[in-house]
Amino acid sequence: MEKDGKANRAGLGWTGSAEPPVGDRLTIECGMMLLYLGAMKNRSIAYLALGLSASSFFSGCSTDLDVQAPYKEITVVYSLLNWQDDTLWIKINKAFLGDGNAFDYAQIPDSNEYSDAQFSGVLEQVTESNGTLTAPIQSRIVNRPVGIFNGPEHKMYFVTKAQFGGVLEESATYNLIMTAKGNAVRASTLLVEDFSIRATTANITTLIAFRTVGGAYSSFEPRWNIARNGKRYEVSYRFNYDEVSSGGAITAKSFTSKIGTVISDGSPGAEINSSLNGELFYQTVGTNVAANAGPDVVKRVFQGIELLWSVAGPDLHTYLILANPISGVVEERPDYSNVENGYGLFSSRLFKSVPAEGEPNANYFDRKKLSDASNAELRDGPYTNSLNFCIPGDANCP
Repeated sequence: MEKDGKANRAGLGWTGSAEPPVGDRLTIECGMMLLYLGAMKNRSIAYLALGLSASSFFSGCSTDLDVQAPYKEITVVYSLLNWQDDTLWIKINKAFLGDGNAFDYAQIPDSNEYSDAQFSGVLEQVTESNGTLTAPIQSRIVNRPVGIFNGPEHKMYFVTKAQFGGVLEESATYNLIMTAKGNAVRASTLLVEDFSIRATTANITTLIAFRTVGGAYSSFEPRWNIARNGKRYEVSYRFNYDEVSSGGAITAKSFTSKIGTVISDGSPGAEINSSLNGELFYQTVGTNVAANAGPDVVKRVFQGIELLWSVAGPDLHTYLILANPISGVVEERPDYSNVENGYGLFSSRLFKSVPAEGEPNANYFDRKKLSDASNAELRDGPYTNSLNFCIPGDANCP
């Protein structure tokens, strides 16, 4: 759960800005998609690929490695395309081998990055209406936190929306075609297309009821339609509130919590839903707000709820299934890659929210709100009554 500030979109990673933000997410719990380290006598080998987390979307790193295998030039690719983004980022690295400590080699850019002379590539956008549009892949040195691998700078590859005439077609097929140090590598993906959210879920004036008038807890069920090429839906909510100190200072805060994960096997357009238990909601509010309490707080002002969707394409979903922690007696799992003559993941994702991105979202009145009975539970219920919540419009509520 993310506290004190907003998650970068619930689910994952870069958002198409001019440069991937340092420490991004949402969220990055396992900053590398794959990290294989092994040693045999004085030989060490490591396969490298940068990836995305899953507090929403990535968790777990495989550690299987055949240390007896001879060296082979291997290109590792990681990219998640999103038609909402202005910039499509692609992480491209090479396996490295050397005598001595693999951690020492990991700090040398030449060990895992291609030089400009060693790399060339394009991204194709293929549609029935416009045929094939081709954009040369560019590179840029960007910042990242210092860690196991070379930093604080590393090389990223990218293509911009402007290279495709300012439009990333949702219905297009995207083909990655490149040569890295003589290694011809290909990968293809379809994009997760846009989807609609049921009006009662999307409308900020439709109240959320976690408590009935009769006093029972009730569940909230966000509902939406299946997206074309959308396989996995991680649904979360962001709880917004202000803390007011005895001196009158106001500090805006929030935390993000997961509602559930839904795997879709239905047809595009069919309606699906997740569910959030009302009692669990208040327990989560009580735990997170108390754990993040500022000094000398005399009152907290509820500032509404945002609903967040992170949607994974089929290949990303398959990777996430295989990346889950092993819970049974069988510890072997197949490696997964959809990159031809290379290794890695080339897939797609989509983010959606209520209120929608670009709509007003500054305070209580711009977001989803609770019913009267649910507000009363937030003020006086057993899990939150010690937190001194008030609702905008209440007497003596800032």
